[in-house]
Amino acid sequence: QNYHNVRLTEGGDQGSIILVADADGSGSIQSLDTMIKVLWNLVNCNSIGSTSNHHYFNDPSSCSLSWECPAIVVGDRGYKGTTFSRAITRWGFRTAVKIICGDLKVSDSQCGLKLMTATAAINLYSNLNLLRWTHDVEVLLRAKELDIPITDTIIDWEDKDGSKLATGTAGTIYISMVMLLEIFTMRLHYLTGRWKVNHM
Repeated sequence: QNYHNVRLTEGGDQGSIILVADADGSGSIQSLDTMIKVLWNLVNCNSIGSTSNHHYFNDPSSCSLSWECPAIVVGDRGYKGTTFSRAITRWGFRTAVKIICGDLKVSDSQCGLKLMTATAAINLYSNLNLLRWTHDVEVLLRAKELDIPITDTIIDWEDKDGSKLATGTAGTIYISMVMLLEIFTMRLHYLTGRWKVNHM
């Protein structure tokens, strides 16, 4: 995956937000503007201790708050434009993740397009235990355990050729089973204390 640093200055204070994206560019960079606004609203609401929509802003440059508070926005690929078989697989995996890990507060637990403050990124991505396909779920579980503000937003997404983890029904089933085993093992390790979340 690629990591893109975006340097922003708000009210004279410099802050940093980090975009995590799939290397194949399946998630459209055109969604970045929307994700920045959603992230800003999330940071703002939690900075002032309110979740009221009255505190939301459409233009981050008009506000004086910084990006220092931890927060993360996750893309939601939805099902538009995807094949029936991939939609079923995606739905099944999301459902299994919710059963194993509980409510992670996002609809799409496997979307690779994420935008977060640097504070959140340091805590969520430092010393990950899962480094393959399922690391997205560990990131979300850490956000839940650390009570980091999180939300999602619909993004433009294209299922590109070569972006699949496997081709064919047998390959898809095999990869799905491997991923679910990794997630189950991860959850067990966190529950038993073998793996720990470094609290901020």
